[in-house]
Amino acid sequence: MREIDPDVQPTARRASSGPEYRIIIIVTVILTALGLFMVLSASAVGDSSTSYRHLIKQGLAAALGLGAMWLLSRLRIQQLRKLAWPLFGATLVLLLLVQTPLGQEVNGARRWISLGAISLQPSELAKLAALLWGAQIIDAKRSLLGRWSHLIVPYLLGIGTMVVLVLLEKDLGTTMMLMLIMLATLFYAGLPLRKLAVLLAGSGLIAVAAALLSPNRLMRLLSWANCAEGAELCRQGLQGQYALASGGWWGVGLGQSRQKWHWIPEGHTDFIFAILGEELGLLGSLAVLLLFGVLAVAIHKVSLRTTTTFSRCICSVTLIWLVFQAILNIAMVIGLTPVTGVPLTFISYGGSSLLVSLAAIGLVLSVARNTASHVVQNPARDRQRR
Repeated sequence: MREIDPDVQPTARRASSGPEYRIIIIVTVILTALGLFMVLSASAVGDSSTSYRHLIKQGLAAALGLGAMWLLSRLRIQQLRKLAWPLFGATLVLLLLVQTPLGQEVNGARRWISLGAISLQPSELAKLAALLWGAQIIDAKRSLLGRWSHLIVPYLLGIGTMVVLVLLEKDLGTTMMLMLIMLATLFYAGLPLRKLAVLLAGSGLIAVAAALLSPNRLMRLLSWANCAEGAELCRQGLQGQYALASGGWWGVGLGQSRQKWHWIPEGHTDFIFAILGEELGLLGSLAVLLLFGVLAVAIHKVSLRTTTTFSRCICSVTLIWLVFQAILNIAMVIGLTPVTGVPLTFISYGGSSLLVSLAAIGLVLSVARNTASHVVQNPARDRQRR
């Protein structure tokens, strides 16, 4: 039986956007606002002339991201489908440009394109492209996924190209997220488990090889496995744990963190959860986890109402991507995983990450607005029942 597409079923009665639509918006805005407060607090430790520099950049990214979220939420499903290939092509071009003189190297990693005062991280855009393009390709080939030839061309070939280009940037964290998006897309599309297991094993081997073949990553991995007080590579992780411990139940107060004063390097980026835990305490940290939980449940409920592989992948894979990224960041801060450079969704400083995350929420909101009700008129199903 053919799946119902809300944009090509003229007899389908559209469902109301439902309470999940509003919950997703409210939680996303709260997390984004909290992120702006925490970026200001964690970065305002230099001289007064630069205290607001990171906040201004993050605020601009938030404004652009919320605008993109609103714009995408107003599009119909067919319009989202038409964006898939242009976004994929543009992302590949930008990833290639990182390896040209336009690319900017920071702390040994070449991940940014510098255009004057504006810096763009194409590897973040690759997550959104992998989500949207992957959902479109897999939806078109859903009846042929059992054949390796149709799976490899063009899906695995396209995702593999992005993975290779991101690995050239020495960005293992984003590489892992791209492979997670790929696996989640194929899982929700119904790929046979044996093929999924092969791809899972292959992705694991790529991640392990990338970690072992890089001296810097290998040292970080060994330091995490056997961290000693005073070791330089352990400093950031240990100071992050000290910050969380010193926050207690209620925290030391917003803006009052002591660890941010150069004890935690770049505390407004990957380790911002440590500053948040110190200032807002255990209760504040749990509140952030609760917000991500509410967001996950709301997106999952939207996914349950979808009737096409494309819409289901958009919702479910966005949920896996954004929530797992947050979990991985928090696990890194509390010492459960090595330092991978994965940002805390909506909260860590990074304009590209914030803009792309908000755009992904816009895709989910579009699905929520356009998804047909379970009680649509479906002649084929009615004949089947009779």
